Amino acid sequence: FEKIDLAQNGEEGLELFELGKYEIIITDINMPKVNGVEMVKAIRRKDRHQMIIVISAHDEPHYLIDLINAGVQHFLSKPIDLTGLISVLYEFCVEHQQRAATLSPDE
Repeated sequence: FEKIDLAQNGEEGLELFELGKYEIIITDINMPKVNGVEMVKAIRRKDRHQMIIVISAHDEPHYLIDLINAGVQHFLSKPIDLTGLISVLYEFCVEHQQRAATLSPDE
């Protein structure tokens, strides 16, 4: 990964997304100004292929349903299992390489 940025809230996260290209976005659900679900929805409206991981202590079914409907690829529950996070990141890297190999330069 070429760049890592940290946003203090969901609104700042969306601003960073607008300014740059990220291979992966990792976010929480509970954030000030714009929550993680709304942030994911806003990102999906602009880029349906953006890889997004949500890490949160909120694993109640309604949050998970909202995240699935918003297009989140992976959800990890806090406290984070480092092996699980590494596994998800590896999956994303493989998927990213496969997609890059099949897309034309214009996509």
